Amino acid sequence: MAKSNAQAQIDYRIRAKTEGDGQRRIDAWLPAENFFQLERLANHYRISKREVLIQLLAQEDQRVAKSINEAEFEEYIKQEITR
Repeated sequence: MAKSNAQAQIDYRIRAKTEGDGQRRIDAWLPAENFFQLERLANHYRISKREVLIQLLAQEDQRVAKSINEAEFEEYIKQEITR
């Protein structure tokens, strides 16, 4: 018997959590102004909102990493391991 769309989606989300494909889900409510900023950037660069977020996060992470000393960097990197 075929699975319903809802059951297939549940199964997919369980697999995505347990198989560790290097991606994590983010679900957040944004203020309308920030949502429209995200949408404008995506439209301007002709990329997805997901890609805008990926690029902005990578740029800011790199900026922070360059602005701190080695001990601070080790502490900064450690945060991703413990969460």
